[in-house]
Amino acid sequence: MILIDSHTHLDMKKFDSDRDQVIERALSVGVRQIITIGIDTKSSMKAVALTERYPSVFASAGIHPHNADRADFHDLKHIALLAKGEKLLLSVK
Repeated sequence: MILIDSHTHLDMKKFDSDRDQVIERALSVGVRQIITIGIDTKSSMKAVALTERYPSVFASAGIHPHNADRADFHDLKHIALLAKGEKLLLSVK
């Protein structure tokens, strides 16, 4: 059995002080992969950066419906570019 945490927000500020420990705790109880979800361009960029730092972390780059009214063409273009990464999933809601 492979455990995957399919919906996290590890990019959020509240994890800045203990992100390493949070990820380590998940791995220590059998979670093999963690998907952190980008909700706008900024958080998607942070999610991508986390995939580069942590081998078990993957990311979803996207615009959450609550942020859709603030997204413009440049945001969507940037999200599409981010989604080309090896450890990225594209989220469209």
